[in-house]
Amino acid sequence: KKQILPADMEKVQKEMEKEAEKRLLMRFALQYLFREEKIEVTDEDLEKEIAMLMKSYPESQQSKVQQEYSSSDARTQLKNRLMLYHLFEKLVHGIETEESKNA
Repeated sequence: KKQILPADMEKVQKEMEKEAEKRLLMRFALQYLFREEKIEVTDEDLEKEIAMLMKSYPESQQSKVQQEYSSSDARTQLKNRLMLYHLFEKLVHGIETEESKNA
């Protein structure tokens, strides 16, 4: 069995700290962009998305999908995905608009 040395632990800890810092900076940047671009996802938006997701599953599995999205973690993840989708949609639309003006 390989033994972990204190020097290895220190290296691993530093790497983990760098990764945590990157994730935190990314989260702050995204929150800033969501605020600046006025991107919000309401509970109604979430319910509509869950209903669409359920339609893509066989009827026998739809209750399982509904149960999955009843947890706050799953709803938060879905909300984040929707916000990212809306942000990218807005940014791409802005780029396309600029390109058509310059054409």
